[in-house]
Amino acid sequence: GVMAQRSQAGLEKTKAAFDVMAQRSGAEMEKNREVINENFVELKTSCSAKIEQLQSLPISERLKFAAMGLCGLLVCCFWFPILFLIGAANVPDHCPVNFDVWMRVYGLVPISLSTCMSVLVILFTNGSDDYHRKF
Repeated sequence: GVMAQRSQAGLEKTKAAFDVMAQRSGAEMEKNREVINENFVELKTSCSAKIEQLQSLPISERLKFAAMGLCGLLVCCFWFPILFLIGAANVPDHCPVNFDVWMRVYGLVPISLSTCMSVLVILFTNGSDDYHRKF
């Protein structure tokens, strides 16, 4: 009797509270979606402007950017291959697979390829040449 009525009343209050929260969160989500879309358009425009600015630079200036990127990568990410090389040196000889070879390759190849691709993109980006711009 009384407990069931209280339980039913509590359930209805909880349901009403959830409905209010759902309406509020729906409006907030729509507002957040609009802000995200505005920020994305602004970011895309900003990136396009920076790419056009980079494309208009002479090759000597682009070489400076490539060198700065390479130095930054080496300063910030030198530890990545070192961890893998140290780990490869500590692989026991009785390991049935060539895990040490995998660690050496995985420690060096991804960072080397990303560095080379970054330098190539910076060097070969040319505002008048659509082929290299699609790099």
